[in-house]
Amino acid sequence: MKKSIYNHLFVIENISVLFNCRTHKLLLVDDCLKELYSDYQPQEIKNLNASFYTALCDASMIVDDEINEFAEVKKELEQRDYDESLFHIIINPTLKCNFQCWYCYENHGYPSNMNNRVFENTKLFIKKVFADDKVKTVKISFFGGEPLLKYQDIIIPLLEYVNGLANSTNKKLIIHFTTNGFLLNKERIDQLKTLNATSFQITLDGNEEHHNNVRFDKANHNSYRTILTNVRHIVKNQMSVILRINYTTKNIKTIADVLNDISDIPSKSKELVIFSLNRVWQDEECNLDKEIEEIESQIINYGQLLIKTSD
Repeated sequence: MKKSIYNHLFVIENISVLFNCRTHKLLLVDDCLKELYSDYQPQEIKNLNASFYTALCDASMIVDDEINEFAEVKKELEQRDYDESLFHIIINPTLKCNFQCWYCYENHGYPSNMNNRVFENTKLFIKKVFADDKVKTVKISFFGGEPLLKYQDIIIPLLEYVNGLANSTNKKLIIHFTTNGFLLNKERIDQLKTLNATSFQITLDGNEEHHNNVRFDKANHNSYRTILTNVRHIVKNQMSVILRINYTTKNIKTIADVLNDISDIPSKSKELVIFSLNRVWQDEECNLDKEIEEIESQIINYGQLLIKTSD
């Protein structure tokens, strides 16, 4: 028997948690059990504390030596990728953006809006998807550029159309947005909720000062405060938000301020705000592992979920 490679041991408010990110099972352990797990191998754990060993096995935190966990996860992902019951469509209404972030890879200087011909062909394609008996769930993700620049022209007409198809075919519809969040407001969020919007990915660049120095429109509005106001209203409507934090050597220590700024979100809605830490690829090369570890601990201690850290 061996310990699962997907086990993680961390501390939240002085409580030690053993979590398996494959099975999503967790055990709360005292200091003695924490030491037992950390310092001993499975057979030794079994000899010293049989009940704890059984709990670890039941949670798939201890597995057979013959099991190749990585291969099994790869197989599960491949099955998911080739699952014909789910059809995922990504739509770019425009490649233009209302911000001009210094690290953006998009060229905003040429016409890049979805024209009417493409719009109508997109509707025809989606109609064929809904007509496929193998498809049970249709997921539509809006990307850009900033997709909300085409809110009235593309997004709302398309969502009204696909909701009609979902209702007539009795298929599940999932709507996701990758957006900077600035062009949202209470009315739009409420409207998107009625049209089956379920989740958003919204980017921040550190705390208010750092973010506003990177993400600003021509009128130089305080985009940080506007975006966090919209985040609060999204989770109030029981939709989830991935807060993608683009970090650099200059702003990484300010992420703690973001946590403070959303601390007024009710506890029951905290799980709807998920953090994703992503290093700006043009940032100067230096090791930030210590800083990332500290920020991750703060995120977890705030009761927020963390799905990805990339460097």
